[in-house]
Amino acid sequence: MATYKGIQGFSVQKLSEDPTASSDTEGQLWYNSGTGKFNIAVSGAGTWASGGALNNARKALGGIGIATAAVAMGGVNPLTTLVGYVEEYNGTAWTEVNNLPAATQFFASGGILTAGWMAGGSTSATGDPPFPLTTNEYDGTSWAASGNMTVTHGYGLSAGGPQTAAWAGTGAVPPPAPGGITACEEYNGSSWTAGGAVNTARYGAIGAGTVTAGIIAGGWPDSPATRSESTETYNGSSWTETNDLNTGRFHSALGGGTASTTSALVAGGYQVPSSPSHWVALTESWDGTSWSEAGDLASARDTMGAGTSGNTSMLAFGGSNPGPSMKDATEEFTAPVFSVKTVTVS
Repeated sequence: MATYKGIQGFSVQKLSEDPTASSDTEGQLWYNSGTGKFNIAVSGAGTWASGGALNNARKALGGIGIATAAVAMGGVNPLTTLVGYVEEYNGTAWTEVNNLPAATQFFASGGILTAGWMAGGSTSATGDPPFPLTTNEYDGTSWAASGNMTVTHGYGLSAGGPQTAAWAGTGAVPPPAPGGITACEEYNGSSWTAGGAVNTARYGAIGAGTVTAGIIAGGWPDSPATRSESTETYNGSSWTETNDLNTGRFHSALGGGTASTTSALVAGGYQVPSSPSHWVALTESWDGTSWSEAGDLASARDTMGAGTSGNTSMLAFGGSNPGPSMKDATEEFTAPVFSVKTVTVS
């Protein structure tokens, strides 16, 4: 007769009491000798809830920080006008603060509310050139110019990291479709230098992590044969392909903050091909190895700003759906609740 050990390669643990259900024990099966039952640690899908609305509806904006201390900046408003608005979020409401030095959209950004940065992007309301090389840093009150980027990245950069250990990469140069570049740059708080090139050329991808531990996923690929689910990780010198997103998309939300190569969330975006709609509400969680489905946004949209705390919490705000319909909505993600379930056989 086949045994569990013979099939699975290991035996089920016999424990006198249940371990605490958490991300560390999720999926673990054991036998509770006290109750005489087999139990397993499981998690819910995570949930999104409505937060305070932005004062200025817009898309293609940037986001830095975490869910309770975030910054929204730049973008394009419902009148298709490029804006330099900056707003800060305290976990409940948005407050307007000092504007960007120049109205910009589709730029790279990272860091936290009191030590953030933004670079590149487009200073055209259409998202076309000019594509500036400028970098600006934020101290929670005002913006100050820093060193210029060395490569022109247009149509949506991917980026991650704090002010002193950041990276930015991919994007595209005209024409945008098909298009995409592989260039990656590293930022030390004052200047940019060339980094390792990503394997899949793309634009509109999401990024997170630091200059020595970065992750990039999704995006509009360089050719139809290249999947928009592609995920790669960075070790400070080279990019390595890893497990793909479950749903390919570009212009999704994964903002600055504390997301990393071992803990990140991606939400929303624009799906190619459409099934059944181009705009998606799908959310996926990264655990350092693979992506898994999490709770969906209430409103499907793309080109949002975001703030994240790994894969435990996230803030998504602004964006567009469909087409020119700009949003002011903010949604807050709460990590799944872990619990112990008894295994039943019927």
